[in-house]
Amino acid sequence: MISLSFTLLGAWIAFQLMPSKTKIVHVEKEKTKPDDIVFSINQARLNQLKLSPREHQILSLLLKGYSNAEIAEELFLSLSTTKTHVSNLYSKMHVKSRFQVIALAKKMNILY
Repeated sequence: MISLSFTLLGAWIAFQLMPSKTKIVHVEKEKTKPDDIVFSINQARLNQLKLSPREHQILSLLLKGYSNAEIAEELFLSLSTTKTHVSNLYSKMHVKSRFQVIALAKKMNILY
């Protein structure tokens, strides 16, 4: 009986001295993408690629340096929908990476 009392007392003291393992952390994310960049559109070149309006929006965000997740957040789309639009953009521009998209867009003076 005495050992049980000391065990319970020791457990209670240990719980009182231990810090709580649950911490609430509030993280604020600062937007660092340059939204003030404005591109001029060469509509004739854009029509050659037959891009949809959504693909045009995604192209402009790719040129600003946005990732797929940031594009999805900016346009209120799911990540998989954004990936589909980016993939369609790659297909229409006959490229395989976002770096090639940017290079081709600048070469063709689509957005400058």
